Amino acid sequence: MKRVVLVVALAIVAALAVSSCGLARLNTPVPDEMDKVLEAYRLVETRYVDKKMLDKGALAEGAIEGMLAKLNDRFTGYLAPKDFQRAQERQDGRFQGIGATVTAKDGKPAILGLFPDSPAEKAGLKPGDVFLTIEGKPLDGLTLEEMVALIRGAEGTTVRLEMQREGVSGPLFFDIVRVAIKAVTVTFEMATSAVARIHILEFSATTGDDLKRALRDALAQRPQGLLLDLRNNPGGLVDTVIDIASQFLREGLVGYEIDADGKRIEWEVQKDGIALEIPMVVLVNGNSASGSELLSGALQDQGRAKLLGTQTYGKGSVNQTWRLKDGSGVRLTTAKWYTPKGRQIGQVGLTPDIVVALAPNNAGGDAQMQQAIRLLAPPPATGAATLRMPAYAG
Repeated sequence: MKRVVLVVALAIVAALAVSSCGLARLNTPVPDEMDKVLEAYRLVETRYVDKKMLDKGALAEGAIEGMLAKLNDRFTGYLAPKDFQRAQERQDGRFQGIGATVTAKDGKPAILGLFPDSPAEKAGLKPGDVFLTIEGKPLDGLTLEEMVALIRGAEGTTVRLEMQREGVSGPLFFDIVRVAIKAVTVTFEMATSAVARIHILEFSATTGDDLKRALRDALAQRPQGLLLDLRNNPGGLVDTVIDIASQFLREGLVGYEIDADGKRIEWEVQKDGIALEIPMVVLVNGNSASGSELLSGALQDQGRAKLLGTQTYGKGSVNQTWRLKDGSGVRLTTAKWYTPKGRQIGQVGLTPDIVVALAPNNAGGDAQMQQAIRLLAPPPATGAATLRMPAYAG
């Protein structure tokens, strides 16, 4: 049974773990308090005046949605069959869409990130752009997952987006052709001749292997330092996070979880990491969430890297999704996770070792990256202090 840490629905659906085992133990007697649910249903079935109008499937969905809503947990919810199917596709790292991720910005759906060379990026969409309509349809009252259903579609078809951009008067319109996309979740570049930058966009099933390839390419350049960019990373599969953390840590814990029964499950660092000594800085911001917070917290707690940026999102829970017999699903928060030093960051987030905020509209360039580069490879003339970490000996 795969574990997943989910923060928000993504524009192409958030990464979810599907659990097909463990259902047998859910076959426990229905408590007496639930008898009234069936009693109410029988009354509707036998006494409601417009029996021909009854949609039993919709009634069942409404009952589930209402029950889960009473938990007051934004990470718990019901997935209709089509949403459940998209979740599986997204977890595998392949889907049909425009290649963007979405989050809620001041209560409105907005672009969180763009996959490199995706239709969304080529069309000119930018992080922070707010959705106004999709195919001319207002989005009021829609969940992010319902909005995703409007964005997604068959390869070769076109979706029309009406967007609002900060600093631009009036709406912007984009006609974007959907394509089959393999999610590019890891990118690598040399930020300078001395500093390698690896950007992880999310943690899908393919991210671990992609990260290892990027690390080998980066280390082949023999940089002085590594800049790990986790800004706007909403999380993903815990197993992938453990794999990635293990590339930078020799031993100890990546973290641990405590489940609904109070059981503690520890996530040990795996052996044979390939970037154990190179000095590191990790970039984070308010959209670094869930799995990216687990990874950042492990590196911070173990003294392996400094965090630079702004306070992270604050999601410290494990979510699992079970498939129901009609192809729909129920997503539940099943455990809370903790950093190696026992920090539970739900609703709080991680505080960077070095707080650096970006200017509005990124005026003056990427101040966070610039500061990280100075820490990892300061210009000789400045005499600036570098990080106290062993040099890469590879």
